[in-house]
Amino acid sequence: MVLRLSLDVVVPTYNRVQLLERTLASLAKAERPDGLHVGIIVVDNNSSDGTRALVERWQRRLSGLRYLFEPKQGRSHALNAGIIESRADLIGMIDDDEEVDDRWFIEIAHAFADETLDFLGGPCLPNWGGIEAPAWLPRSHGGLIGWIVPSEHDFEYGPDNHAYMVGGNAVVRRRLYDTAGLYHTGLGRTGAGANGGEDLEFFGRLMAAGARGRYRAGLIIHHHIPMARLDRRFFRKRSFWDGVSIGFVSRTQPEPVPHIFGIPRYFIRSAVEGMLRRISMKSHSISDRFADELRLLELFGRVWGRYGYTGR
Repeated sequence: MVLRLSLDVVVPTYNRVQLLERTLASLAKAERPDGLHVGIIVVDNNSSDGTRALVERWQRRLSGLRYLFEPKQGRSHALNAGIIESRADLIGMIDDDEEVDDRWFIEIAHAFADETLDFLGGPCLPNWGGIEAPAWLPRSHGGLIGWIVPSEHDFEYGPDNHAYMVGGNAVVRRRLYDTAGLYHTGLGRTGAGANGGEDLEFFGRLMAAGARGRYRAGLIIHHHIPMARLDRRFFRKRSFWDGVSIGFVSRTQPEPVPHIFGIPRYFIRSAVEGMLRRISMKSHSISDRFADELRLLELFGRVWGRYGYTGR
């Protein structure tokens, strides 16, 4: 059977014109398999730089590239605008500080040759840009800067693992949005806001709708890691706000595990054990000590997200 599918790649962007150009260059360079018609929708989320002019220049070089302006601030608003604009069979999503691997489109075509597959996720590898990861950076918290590799092997999303589809490297069948809905606009990062959780909340609705998803280790994107994020203050802030987002999502989508006062028991235990290790100076390395601190900050965030945070 010959594959015949259309794909629109939605790229939300806000004041990252230089990084966006690298994103578009990677999409132009990636190999496109026969039978997969590719379009690209750049959603300008109120940028004040030269985003529109950049996209207009690239439209002369990159077929299927469209520009869309979304005035409501926030990644979720931008994603939703692009999804609504698209009429393709598949909606791909990447961020404006990412570059797709040369085989990204090929991996999508191979995966969705299976007509029973509803959504697809893949790893986000760090692009350090010539700098080195600091010794204090715990690999367990690489996701705070977009370094996300749940596995080196393919697997099905579901109750047998704790991984979820990350919106910076995802592909969803268009029809799923009619069933599961769009992204929650009370969640997701804005130009100034640090809260996230929109991917986790949307993934929960996909699973509740009975959708079948797969993680594909070959569906690779390379995520730019700026020097400004290699700062402990950034990690502390992001860890707390990730906890807030997870706590907020847990009001309607609690994990299927034992809880204590609305917080998963396993996470409370992990945070408390980390605090005791820090007090007793038994953490094995500088990165282990920092990871223990971040778990405690996330616990505080989860409590506030569960009981105090009202969303935007």
